[in-house]
Amino acid sequence: MMHGLRLGLALAALGCTPRPTVAPADRSIFSQHLAFPDTPNGSPVFGEATPVPGGTLLPVRLPLWPGFDAHGALLRPTQPVGAGVVVAQGHFGEGKSSPEAQEIALRLVQRGATVVLIDTPGMEEADRPGRHIHFDSGRHHRAMLVAGGTSAMGLQLRLLQRGLDLLQSEGATRLGATGASGGAVQSMYLSLIDERVQATVLASYPMTPREARASGCPCDQVPGWPGPDPSVTAAVSAPSLWLSDGPREPPEGLPRNGTFKVTAGPHSYTLEMQGHALAFFDRHLDLGPAPKDGLGPAPIQAIRTAALTEADLDIPDLLPFLTPTATWTPQRIGEAHHELSCDGKGPAVAVAGGDKSDQAALVAAGLKACLVRIPEDTVAHDVAIATGGTPYTHVLSGALAAAADRIHAEAIYAVRGHALVAAGTGLDYVVLDPIRTPAHIAPEQDPAWIHVPGAWWGALEPVWSNALALSNERAVAVQHLRTQLVPPPHVIRSAP
Repeated sequence: MMHGLRLGLALAALGCTPRPTVAPADRSIFSQHLAFPDTPNGSPVFGEATPVPGGTLLPVRLPLWPGFDAHGALLRPTQPVGAGVVVAQGHFGEGKSSPEAQEIALRLVQRGATVVLIDTPGMEEADRPGRHIHFDSGRHHRAMLVAGGTSAMGLQLRLLQRGLDLLQSEGATRLGATGASGGAVQSMYLSLIDERVQATVLASYPMTPREARASGCPCDQVPGWPGPDPSVTAAVSAPSLWLSDGPREPPEGLPRNGTFKVTAGPHSYTLEMQGHALAFFDRHLDLGPAPKDGLGPAPIQAIRTAALTEADLDIPDLLPFLTPTATWTPQRIGEAHHELSCDGKGPAVAVAGGDKSDQAALVAAGLKACLVRIPEDTVAHDVAIATGGTPYTHVLSGALAAAADRIHAEAIYAVRGHALVAAGTGLDYVVLDPIRTPAHIAPEQDPAWIHVPGAWWGALEPVWSNALALSNERAVAVQHLRTQLVPPPHVIRSAP
């Protein structure tokens, strides 16, 4: 009691106040949002060894699933001390070869630690469209993974866990994790879901969980967990060092065994941060002696593993192994803003996702065709993922239904993914160029919201089975509508 009183008086004298108590999130529930299927654990494949100060660097491919590997590097110390650290990469344009990841790894191996650097999918040798999960180019793959009950972050964490496996196979018994920016996010979540992590250093960390509308990559999102949430921060039980890249308050919910330090410099893993990280890991993982010249040199290596081939799987190839946790059904909500552009006379048809060529074909068939434009919120789909809220298709269906009501539409002509939107209105519809499988998706053309929960596991089947017609030919789709809407003795209503 007296010790606590003296501590409180001392903090008051220093102008400090005790941290407010934040109840930690239930780690088991949080882990469910970062789940990724258990996968077979094959043997790593090493490349040619390169000497580095204090050890040897070996490129390595770590199997996640037969045909789907993680690319990385193992730094094997000359004098191992039993410590091992996995280094996660941020969004710095490179993976394991970036200074932000490699400098701290090279310094750790000089201190006797075994180190594994892991690329996220789509980086360096794995940089091909089928592996992208970052930023705009990865939007479809992120949405695919969420539709299958996991996430881009779940995939990244499973790859980091393969790194922990490798460290253990190399004899490391005291394990840590570190990274900068997005790498800090991954490291923090890794410590939440894997009790093997005994210490973690988070350099230039952003607020977590990452909000959908915040800056940064949506690949850092945790589905169903909108951020920031102090309870997640408070759930970190392993000793942790939180390094800011400028003046700021400690993160709300900083755990009692967490240490916060303000550093000056760019958003990176700076030399000052590396010094703090080494001292922290020395305290908690027991590193070897420091080099006589202090931090010493850290010459960056261009690390290359075997490039991907046609035999290597891409992210869509993983879908058969995923299990959705929710199933989408067509619905509509609200009456979001929409714009109409109409032409022709006859029974009215709302055109969703089409263009003037579609409109002209419908008008030529004796129909009144109204192009419906729904200004889309480009972040709304990510918001729905983060909050676990209403799928964005429901909002679009509400807008399309309102537009159809304005023109007294008798049916909808939907193009490609807009069939999902049409299905939620309750009106009859035909579909031009339906997207039946992920292989039919054109990433530059089609929206990511087509990957609704359970999409490729049967959730979309009612969309196709309930359509009046499906066709890859415009003339056929138009004719089906004409036959449906203008059969004798159909009376054509006056235009509103």
